[in-house]
Amino acid sequence: MVTPRRRSVAVSELQDRFGVSERRACRVLSQHRSTQRHKPRRNFDEEHLRRRLRAMSTKFPRFGYRRIHTMLIRDGYACNRKRIQRLWRLEGLHVPRRKPRRRKHRRNPVLVKATHPDHVWAIDFQLDETAGGRPVKILNVTDEFTREALDCSPARRISSEQVVAILEDVIDKRGKAPEFLRMDNGPEFIAKTLVEWCRLRGIRHQVPPAPWCYYDWHHALRQDRPF
Repeated sequence: MVTPRRRSVAVSELQDRFGVSERRACRVLSQHRSTQRHKPRRNFDEEHLRRRLRAMSTKFPRFGYRRIHTMLIRDGYACNRKRIQRLWRLEGLHVPRRKPRRRKHRRNPVLVKATHPDHVWAIDFQLDETAGGRPVKILNVTDEFTREALDCSPARRISSEQVVAILEDVIDKRGKAPEFLRMDNGPEFIAKTLVEWCRLRGIRHQVPPAPWCYYDWHHALRQDRPF
């Protein structure tokens, strides 16, 4: 919604740019001619009130116009709250937004960064569907250091046993197993089949630090040995 003051400025710009009369410019912008010709009178009390608002806003930056109005009433000023709100907006005063505090996330004790090829492999599922609406599950295996896609196996369903079979196939093709396996807390990844396979292979892996995690994982961390 455009205020009469802004419409007044727009009428003056139309007159200067296109050379039209005031009557026509006011008709185009739906501005009353009496409003256009009105000259605002300067109120010296309002100037003093504006200076007071600026000073109080600097002293109390977290206070809004409602609280400032209450403080002005206590100081003996006879002013309406709507008047304070209008002057507050004209002065461009506002309460700065508080910046949200960043929560400190607990680091995963087994989280590592890849430093060479076949150091860290990342496995994750990607869900899709065929034209007939049937779901498709895709297992992606990626080398985090080289960003190489090692495997992309689609299937209707992929169990933890199939995940182990796919990883074994990738290891046979590469001729080397990863030192660390990064994954989320999906049911296929936290299953005992994959956990036991990692233990036999000597591969460390990421298991979410949740209360329902296996006791062997916590024991492996305390002993500082591959899980």
